Amino acid sequence: MTLHIPYNEIELRIALMSLESMEEEKINELVNKVNKTITEQYGDAAENKAQVNKTVAKLNGITVKDLIDSPNYEKLIQEFRNSVITSIVDSLVNEGLEQKQAWALIALGCDLI
Repeated sequence: MTLHIPYNEIELRIALMSLESMEEEKINELVNKVNKTITEQYGDAAENKAQVNKTVAKLNGITVKDLIDSPNYEKLIQEFRNSVITSIVDSLVNEGLEQKQAWALIALGCDLI
């Protein structure tokens, strides 16, 4: 599954550089928040996959078995992942970051840049 970030790597790196005016402690706090939320909501570990399946099944009003057997399984998991990432971006913007800066922290937290 891929994460669609609406900015290219250069734009994201520039956005990260624009965060240098913030205190390092605040940046670390935001990165840790991103990592924690991603891990809690959408971890890649096997033990977390069961929880993700339960959450996605519940959100879609189906059983976990129906979700796993669904031809749309990957799509439903991706939609859930996108909603988690979007909510993280929104919360970072609410904390005063620009959209591009929020996406840069997401990319950094996901080891994409």
